[in-house]
Amino acid sequence: MSTQPEVAPDAPVSRPAKVLSRLTDQQNYFDRHSQHNRRWYLSIKVTQIGLAALVPVLSGAGSPAALVGSLGAGIVALEGIQQLFQFHRNWVQYRATAGLLGHEQTLYSVRAGKYATAADPDGLLAERVERLLHFESSQWMAHQKQDEPEGDG
Repeated sequence: MSTQPEVAPDAPVSRPAKVLSRLTDQQNYFDRHSQHNRRWYLSIKVTQIGLAALVPVLSGAGSPAALVGSLGAGIVALEGIQQLFQFHRNWVQYRATAGLLGHEQTLYSVRAGKYATAADPDGLLAERVERLLHFESSQWMAHQKQDEPEGDG
């Protein structure tokens, strides 16, 4: 027989911890994915710039047309990959969402802004975080639909 009191899973004591845990998890998610997309975007762009700089050099040096053409094809392929996976858009949008979540966390932690006068700061934080996440999800879905080729269902 256990001597520790049982705590209901939804006890009010755990409520702030649940809200902050969700906030932290989502902040980490958007931060990680922002960094991932940033690395891919910058890698692709730096490679494209390097390849583009080689084209006139190799052309002027009398390199085979197939080599120079391959560099051009590589530039186009890299741009196609960037457009397909939208690394730049994802980087910017994920960074913005992570920043907004951090903003809410800061205001909540010092009870500033709407949290200063809220009757239920934990509930307000949960509502605002979920609203931000819903907006992010809606934006993502809108971009997916926008990017669908005609005729795909």
